[in-house]
Amino acid sequence: ELQAARVRTLPDSERRLAEALAVHGGNVPLAHCLEIAAGEGIGDPYALLENLVRESVLHNAGDAYALSYDALRDALLAELTPERSRELHLRMGALIAADNATDVMHKLDAGWHLLQGGERERGAALLAEAGLSLGYSSDDLASAVPALRAALEVYRAQNFSDYDRVRLLCPLAL
Repeated sequence: ELQAARVRTLPDSERRLAEALAVHGGNVPLAHCLEIAAGEGIGDPYALLENLVRESVLHNAGDAYALSYDALRDALLAELTPERSRELHLRMGALIAADNATDVMHKLDAGWHLLQGGERERGAALLAEAGLSLGYSSDDLASAVPALRAALEVYRAQNFSDYDRVRLLCPLAL
């Protein structure tokens, strides 16, 4: 309840940026924070980030920022409307995907955000690619299975070919 009250007292621009970081749930690179601030129409994002750190809403880890407390994250997420949540997931997914990072974890992050943001086909494609990579080349089936299942659900709903769906089923059968 303390964190929920704290969320309600945040100035609008600070709350909007904190919401975006809450949706991501981990470290957000400074460049992404600046892009989010620009998309939210926030002027002077450096001062805003500095203030959020000073107020212990955020902490910085090198060149990235994250929320300081899980309870604060939960309170921010609880206040989001479904529309706002979709908007933030879409923005975060697009930012992560635009990095064109080849590592699997970036693809998983981007895919989940895009899926939750409404870009189901694009998100499913990234989840499928990452899930297949994890399923065939590492011992991290725990991360591969949810990604492959989510992609498969989209592929079924959008009537993808049997070939595309079987490709996703194979690692799940191992």
